Amino acid sequence: MPRRSVHKAPFISFEGGEGAGKTTQVELLRQRLESLNLPVLVVREPGTTRLGEQVRDIIKSQSNNVPAADALLFMAARAQLMHDVIVPELNKGTTVIGDRFSDSTIAYQGYGGNLNLDRLRHANELATNEVAPDLTILLDVTPETGLGRRDAEDDSIGETQRRFEELPMRFHRSVRRGYRELANREPSRWIEIDASRNPNEVAEDVWSHVSEFFDLN
Repeated sequence: MPRRSVHKAPFISFEGGEGAGKTTQVELLRQRLESLNLPVLVVREPGTTRLGEQVRDIIKSQSNNVPAADALLFMAARAQLMHDVIVPELNKGTTVIGDRFSDSTIAYQGYGGNLNLDRLRHANELATNEVAPDLTILLDVTPETGLGRRDAEDDSIGETQRRFEELPMRFHRSVRRGYRELANREPSRWIEIDASRNPNEVAEDVWSHVSEFFDLN
């Protein structure tokens, strides 16, 4: 059954582990929505705002992995992004697509970094003022498949994500398990898609769910 956004326009986020193809699918969905003459804005985490880009620079400059420090930096960038960009754009009727959002912190710093999940959830609620995406698309690939990819998307991400790519395989397996548990816990918001396929096949699957979810056909 089609679902009406709780905002004035849809808020869609893409999640997944390294090499899942999120940035590629975000761009393909943006193009598809714009072909329907819908106003669309793509945001990335961390990034988009001045503070977000500064946080991205800080994280990529750190050689060691401190999950609590990463989580707090991501939360600060997220709070600014919500206040300055996401909420105002949704209120204007702009569809917002997030290349990662708050669930990334739960998966990466919570499941992957072994931080307390409840504390992270409460911190996320503070950072987002309890605003959540209407639809979250989980692009699921095994860590072995994802880390084996070195496509244009991964190159464009740069050192920020490369720092996470270099963590042990057990970290990436924990992240994947976290994402799948999040999706199972909230099936009304999450759609899990097999992202091991050709990007065009994945894009058609994404569009099928998005168009049905928001009655865009």
